[in-house]
Amino acid sequence: MMIDEMFAALFILSALSVALYFITDKLLKALIPWETE
Repeated sequence: MMIDEMFAALFILSALSVALYFITDKLLKALIPWETE
């Protein structure tokens, strides 16, 4: 098994998901200014 490649892929996927979460959060705050929470 390729453990190092598996952990690298897992790390990349988790980093992408966190980045996508923050990007969508900023986009929603910019596009919907009346939504405070």
